[in-house]
Amino acid sequence: MVGIGEVGALAGGGFKDMSRIAKSSPNMWRDIFQQNKEHLLDGIDSFAQELEQCKSLIEKEDWEALHRWMSRANTLHHIL
Repeated sequence: MVGIGEVGALAGGGFKDMSRIAKSSPNMWRDIFQQNKEHLLDGIDSFAQELEQCKSLIEKEDWEALHRWMSRANTLHHIL
């Protein structure tokens, strides 16, 4: 398991910029989470399903299917 102190070294330079939001007020984020509860739960469920699919493909060593899965994710990134 990776410790907190090792995250920065593993994540690379962009992690600092992306994680600066974590320095924001917990009170503000609590309010945002409360107001967006249903959307957050839907997003978390979708993300969990994708992670589970990825995990399953890795466990099965189905590298071709994993490649297709990543290619679909790559396509979505270009749309955004």
